Amino acid sequence: MILKKESTAGVAVTPDVPIELLAESVAVNWDFSAVSPIAGSRSKNIKTVANQVGPFDGSVELYCEPNSVGYFLVALFGEDVATTLEAATVYQHDFEPLNTLQTLTMDIKVAGESYIRRFFGVRISKITLSKDDNKIKMVVDISAQRVFDCARATAVYANGTVLDLDQSSGITTSDTLLVLDEANLDTVNNILTVSAVVSETRLTVSALGAAVAVDDVIVIQAQTIDGDDYEISKEFIWAGGADVYIGTTENPMQQLAAKTNVEDFEIVIENEIEPRWSATGVDVVDRMPANMLLKGVSATGKFTQFHTNPEFIDCLRSNEQIGLRFNFWGPSISSDVAAAASGTIETDGVGTVSVTVDAAGEAGNDYAIIVEQGAAALSASLSGKLITVTLAAIAGSNTTTLVAGVIDALSGVSCVSAGADLVTVVDNPDKIFFAAGRDAAERSLLRFDFPNVRLNVFTPNLSAEEIVNEEIPFTAYRDSNDEREVFCRLRNAIATY
Repeated sequence: MILKKESTAGVAVTPDVPIELLAESVAVNWDFSAVSPIAGSRSKNIKTVANQVGPFDGSVELYCEPNSVGYFLVALFGEDVATTLEAATVYQHDFEPLNTLQTLTMDIKVAGESYIRRFFGVRISKITLSKDDNKIKMVVDISAQRVFDCARATAVYANGTVLDLDQSSGITTSDTLLVLDEANLDTVNNILTVSAVVSETRLTVSALGAAVAVDDVIVIQAQTIDGDDYEISKEFIWAGGADVYIGTTENPMQQLAAKTNVEDFEIVIENEIEPRWSATGVDVVDRMPANMLLKGVSATGKFTQFHTNPEFIDCLRSNEQIGLRFNFWGPSISSDVAAAASGTIETDGVGTVSVTVDAAGEAGNDYAIIVEQGAAALSASLSGKLITVTLAAIAGSNTTTLVAGVIDALSGVSCVSAGADLVTVVDNPDKIFFAAGRDAAERSLLRFDFPNVRLNVFTPNLSAEEIVNEEIPFTAYRDSNDEREVFCRLRNAIATY
């Protein structure tokens, strides 16, 4: 399979990123239906009428590795927020569900043939991550707005550079076309390059080497791909390459407990997509969806471990919020780059209050600050990695210098101020997250954070001579403090997707 982002949704481009696949099951439903009017015949199927077709749904399976996974995450969540940590070496991509998704063009080579099936206007409807032996496997459910399987020539040409056909949507000027003899589809009569897509039913191509007949079949020639064309890294693994953290208090992502013995897992992130068909013309492509509308997003999953105490049963019974973090670690990509994380409190002017974690390392990025209005004196407290600044009732007591002083007095962080402005809740309405913390030895990373998880029904059952296991399903919800329902971070050596 080869893929590429589209500039305009549903307008095909020529893919240029080869992806290693385990399997694919994307179906094309060229449906017809029977018309059975009252007639003087016992036959129920008098004639057929072409149905609307699409979307073209299915899945592709692959092992999850640090480089190629980003293309699917962009299509699942929307464009990433990219940060260059080290030019040409380390890049960080942060994903949260957006209202506009990136669409893809995907070429899938047909069996042992020399041509491809092209899906375009491809939306990612669901990604499921799970453990396959010790490898992290990813099943990507796709929903394509349109497909180019093949086309038929609709006019006879003995020579020249004109090719009339019944579908040009999906063909680009970077493609090479094969014209197959309609009497024997193993025979290639012409190999043509495309110089212009004139209309839905006409192309300008390189000079014909042989005559084109009506009903000759036109396909897109597959690109030649070898091992050097794949830009891949080592696949993520589970035991020896991942860790899981759980937080069971308020603001759980700043209160994550130590690593826990999660033995198995599944993460499912799903977009609800609704195809819409319209009366847009009489061509083959007009049978396909005219639009694909994006609706809601949901995140679910499960984790499995042996039963140790009733903590999760209590969370289920009380419908309490918990937080989950899944880290999948890849190979080393940088070293000697330790840096401390920091966060900045805004003011009503140009001044700032800058807070830095004393210990260098990526763990400092979990720190956050909440600024709230108080009714007494200015104060600050630290719970886990959450700093709460309670402003004084008297506004003049909330200068940058004074706020920096109460934070600096906390253990594990340092604080400096700039300017003499006032800190207000208006200027800091949400949780302030820390950033830029880096470990001395940095590895590629795929991280999923679920800040507001509610456990679904489960029961740790007993059986003879067996350890009591817990398979705990969960649903992720939007967290009012973090202002997000799921957060994904990808760190690797790829600059852009």
